[in-house]
Parts: sequence; C-alpha cells; structure tokens
Amino acid sequence: MDTFRQRRILFDFPVKMLAFIFSSIAYFTNGWAELASDHAFWHYVGLYPWGDIDHQRKWWNQAPWWYLVTWILMTVAFIIQFLTSVAILVVIVKNKNTLCIHKTNLIVSSICCILLSMAMVLWGTKYWKERESSETSGLYVSLGYSYWLLFVAVIFSMVDVAISGYIYHCYTLRKRNDSH
Repeated sequence: MDTFRQRRILFDFPVKMLAFIFSSIAYFTNGWAELASDHAFWHYVGLYPWGDIDHQRKWWNQAPWWYLVTWILMTVAFIIQFLTSVAILVVIVKNKNTLCIHKTNLIVSSICCILLSMAMVLWGTKYWKERESSETSGLYVSLGYSYWLLFVAVIFSMVDVAISGYIYHCYTLRKRNDSH
C-alpha cells in the first residue's frame, strides 16, 4: 500500500479510537445523571446497571422505555465500534486498502455516529423533562459526567465520519483517475 493511502487510514484510526474510548467510558460509568435533594444527598445514576447485576435483579422490568432504548443504542454502538476498531487494525497490519474497506468504514462510522447521537438526544431530553417535574418536590436532577463524555464521543464520531468520507472520496477519485 502506498504511503499516501496509509497515512489517511492512520489518521482516521486515532479519531475512531478516541470516539470508542469516550463512548465506552460513558457506557460503563455510573454518572449519567446526578440526583440531589434539599439535604444535599448526591446519587449517581448509571446507564449500565452494575448494582442490579450484583443483586441478580431484572433491572429491565423496572426501567422506563427511554432508558432501555438508550441502553440498547449504546450497547449496539459499543459492539460496532469495537468490531470496527479491530477491523481497521487488521487493515493497517495487513496493508489491505480497497474501496470496499473505505466504503464499509464510512457506512459503519455513520451508523455509530447516528446511534450515539440518538442515545445522547433521547437521554438528555427525557432527563430534562424529569428535571422539570422533580424540582417541585425538592429533588434536583442534572446530567452527569458520563453523559458529557458521550457528548465528547459524539463529536469525535462526527469527525470520524468526516474523515472516513474524505478518505472514501479521495480513494474513489484516485481509482477513477488510475482507470483512465
């Protein structure tokens, strides 16, 4: 593979990994929302139900629909991002650089960006409504650090889509010019 193409894919990989790292940290930490009462008691709510797993409870029976949808979106995005990161590593190591790889990378990056964005918007919207309804009872709800880590992951994911699109565009132009 020539260095021109190799440099592009090497430039995409760190951005893809940063999006994966930030979304993974957001997914597995318990700071999606912060709850406080008038007595200054802070409680953190996580997306991944670590406490329920320890107690063998079926958390999905008690969770609201939007919580489950957010969890599903984040789980699917996590799996896709992990598999894509491994695939890009294989491409880099084996020096395989084909149109199919770049097209697939663009499609998968776009899907991950959409999934992460949907999770962020859904969680933020529903917690904003919870916040409005709970302030009258003395309970204060705010978005936690995990949510903001997801926000950073979405930004990196958008940059990844832009880079993947640019790589795909350059590769198709180069292929077209090479064929003439």
